[in-house]
Amino acid sequence: MKKKIFNNKPNKNVILPIMGLVLIGIFYGCSTMETRDNKLYEVYQDKNQNEMRKIDGQVITNGISPFKKVEFNKGFENMVIDISSDNKYIFYLSQSKESAGNKNIIYGEKSSKYYLMLYSVEDKNSTVLKSDIDLVTLSKWNKQGNVIAFLSGEKLYIYNIEKKSFMFQDEVKVDPVTYFGWSPDGKRLYTEHTNLVNNTVYYMDSKEKVESYSSNESKYYKGMLDKNYYYVTTNEITKSTLNKVSTFIVDAKGNNIKKIYNGKFRDAYKTSALLIGENDFRLYYISNVNDSYKPMVINKGCIYDAKFIYNGDFAYTIRNKGTGENKFTLILVDKNGSEREKYVVSGGKFSISPDGKQARIAGENKEQIDFEKNSVQFSTGVVDKQKEEVFKAIRGASEVIAEYMCTGIHDMEKTQKYFANNEALNQYALFDMENIYKDKNDIIATVPSRDYDLKLQATSYSVVDNANAYVTVLGVMRNSGGSIINIDLGLSLTYNAKENKWYVTGISTFNNTDEYKKVKDLCMDYMVKGKEGKLFMGIFKDKELSLVQIQFWDISKPGFAANIDKGNYCKVYMKLKDESKDTIYKLILHKDTQGNWELTDLKNERLSYLY
Repeated sequence: MKKKIFNNKPNKNVILPIMGLVLIGIFYGCSTMETRDNKLYEVYQDKNQNEMRKIDGQVITNGISPFKKVEFNKGFENMVIDISSDNKYIFYLSQSKESAGNKNIIYGEKSSKYYLMLYSVEDKNSTVLKSDIDLVTLSKWNKQGNVIAFLSGEKLYIYNIEKKSFMFQDEVKVDPVTYFGWSPDGKRLYTEHTNLVNNTVYYMDSKEKVESYSSNESKYYKGMLDKNYYYVTTNEITKSTLNKVSTFIVDAKGNNIKKIYNGKFRDAYKTSALLIGENDFRLYYISNVNDSYKPMVINKGCIYDAKFIYNGDFAYTIRNKGTGENKFTLILVDKNGSEREKYVVSGGKFSISPDGKQARIAGENKEQIDFEKNSVQFSTGVVDKQKEEVFKAIRGASEVIAEYMCTGIHDMEKTQKYFANNEALNQYALFDMENIYKDKNDIIATVPSRDYDLKLQATSYSVVDNANAYVTVLGVMRNSGGSIINIDLGLSLTYNAKENKWYVTGISTFNNTDEYKKVKDLCMDYMVKGKEGKLFMGIFKDKELSLVQIQFWDISKPGFAANIDKGNYCKVYMKLKDESKDTIYKLILHKDTQGNWELTDLKNERLSYLY
């Protein structure tokens, strides 16, 4: 049944075209052993390719634990980040009262703000190093113990403890970083970007920052196995691809000792390691790097963060999908790869205390999780309930679209939970969705997969009479195959008082603008002339015509217009009422250089397309 919930008439309508998406699904199978050329190889079966890896260079080590005990009366408001090697200085975060300025995040992490503090154990004094920074989720000292680097959000801070000053302050401002590691000699710092596993190199002696494309460095150090061996992640050149992201164990001189697996290094504890796959999808756990090549696949979804805790167990975060809420799930896993606990949290990134016993979430609720006591502390601010309900409808609608784009399979029942038609305002989002499903618009995925990630924010937001909302949405959708789709469109929503919920009822309809009124008056004139037989070759002469929806498109995308200023084409639905059945026609209009709208075409097929 088609859903009709607003005012008089029936009909259908909806939202969407988050442009075409190529998905490459990778499914892993089993491994076997083969002998070739008197050497032992592992053949790992993959639906897309067979790969051979030479097994040599075995590493025998007990590894090291990254955790250390810090005596500091911190409390919930203050959180210890790290301590100097001589135990004279403690770095900690103190909660800031300043707003994070992210109240319009629809789908994604709402960060909280902190002061970065330096505490002198001898003087018992604290100094503010940085104000209003995001949660520090990673900190590492160089070998000499005189320089420490912090990762806060996607911003890097490099601090010289001897000189009591930050280094590379201008360079880090324009360098988005998602991970980093030190070289064995402590004189180089290697960074990673979302789309570049080998991003930039900071040279401590020469005070230079060098981009990967102009650097002679080929192996980017990410972590330490022990005093003799290190983890590097690099773009490995193979017969099948020139850019396979892989992690190796190397010695202090950078000589390859052993390949761990394909993927990016994320953390290590003694002889265990965590890797995430390319594009941040899939989490791999290697319990013992001494004797195992084959990792455990812990999760196939988008991994936001992954770290070991004090006893060798580990935690990771994924998106909490399907609820309409902007939440994440932190999952605790034991050494055997079995799930221990789950925590619903407000952010995807998290930090681990120096002793490995607590986690702090980089979200608006600042959750602090005690792994020993299995307890959670958090704080909440003032919530705009109406805005949250509007955003909840947008999140639900976005998930419907994302799943369809990834799989090509539509769920009509779920679609009707978030999309509806508002006949009184000529908004027909549910009807749009039905036609998209019918036309299979923009579906290019060759391998079904539900692995995707969404980030959405409202760049404009207004509500009229507590009944109609107008939201401009900006964001990005990415999938496990590496495809990225930018999202930029205007949505109209209507409140259904009977059901006490909001529905998306219009996509790029902009009913509240003067331009909409101009186009509507023009279309009403077209319909009058059509009924008089003066237009459209007389096919509507003496017929009953009604206006259904006016939708603005941006031909430069091409796709739905993000705002009325970018709308240079219009797709207008007209209904021809007949005794046998109603037929929907689409009028195509375009704006000329003088800003006038002109009739371009008339069709009654491929309704979800502009042409």
